Amino acid sequence: MLPNPFELLANAGPAVEVVTKPAGIDRHFIDCSILGICPAFVIGLVFALCGIILTGCGLATNGDPMHAKSLDLNVNTIWGCIMLVFGLVMPHFAKRGKKA
Repeated sequence: MLPNPFELLANAGPAVEVVTKPAGIDRHFIDCSILGICPAFVIGLVFALCGIILTGCGLATNGDPMHAKSLDLNVNTIWGCIMLVFGLVMPHFAKRGKKA
């Protein structure tokens, strides 16, 4: 016979365990020690990759009549370049976060 799940939950104890903050950690909110990769670096890579793809799509459709709807601006190329620059700047912040 299977145990009653409600009895198991009632005897499980507290659902949340209180964990205290170790001494010496005051203002670090981005933990770069997990696997040695800072989240800002990974986010930068994702933005750079999306920027490259979007810029490539924009350059491939350059001169297409669909750009007449957007005031003859190739929005894909513009935002792809912005995302690429942002993605290339983010690893700089990841390096800065490791030094702090």
